[in-house]
Amino acid sequence: MQEKYEDSCFDYLYALEIDPSDSEILCNLGLALAKTQYKDYANIAFEEAVNSCVGNTEILSNYMLFLLEI
Repeated sequence: MQEKYEDSCFDYLYALEIDPSDSEILCNLGLALAKTQYKDYANIAFEEAVNSCVGNTEILSNYMLFLLEI
């Protein structure tokens, strides 16, 4: 199962090459990375998502849930 999340991460990274400031892609990258061993990178992705779309409650909720799990 973890391999599927890692594959998703590559897809999200590719999408970020097209639009690096897309907060939804950054959030989804964080969610996918959170399911892998790359928790530090998940944290970075979530922080970037929060900073790129201040006040987005969905992103903040996902980030807070991630922080509670680590």
